[in-house]
Amino acid sequence: MQNFKKLLKDKTIKHYYFMSKDIDYFATHDLKHALRVVQTCKKLATKLNLNANDIENICIAALLHDTGASNYGKKNHAERSYHIAKNYTDNEKILDAILFHSKGHNSDYGYILTLADKLDICKNRVTKLGSKQLGVRQFCFIKSLDFDIKNGVFTVNLKSNKKLDLNELNNYYFTEKIFNAIKNFADYFKLSYKTYINQNEWMFQK
Repeated sequence: MQNFKKLLKDKTIKHYYFMSKDIDYFATHDLKHALRVVQTCKKLATKLNLNANDIENICIAALLHDTGASNYGKKNHAERSYHIAKNYTDNEKILDAILFHSKGHNSDYGYILTLADKLDICKNRVTKLGSKQLGVRQFCFIKSLDFDIKNGVFTVNLKSNKKLDLNELNNYYFTEKIFNAIKNFADYFKLSYKTYINQNEWMFQK
């Protein structure tokens, strides 16, 4: 992970994320978010038995994936992140994963990054502005999220407090994106999948 560790110390990358902290998002796109995505990517890739080089590359993609959210906001941030990332790597799989993490993908790096990004939905992701917004405010009640891959099944487990309004959560547009990311990831890696909230099966319904 030498290349990743070098980028982690890069002051310019840190500055990109520092500039995003004052933008009025409903959910954070700061360095803390990027590092949570890194850890999820690393865990997913490890459970998929990917090699060390691929694991490091996926972690690099995760570290750089939201650098373009600074200053100009969320719109087209994946494209800006892609152009920033080109200053740090010429690996096409890394660059494509960053470029398409908001829209779609066709590689193992892309499916892993997109899923990891979408799974960062616990209370520490929600901004003060988001905590008052219909739909996204429900993430404030999610205490933890864990997952496992075993015997060909990808299982996602969320723990929430009693204030969670499942109907509001299911009607929030981003919830559909979460389930699409889970399904696409599972299909690509030929896994079945199950999702749970407080040990009760969570079935997405509009």
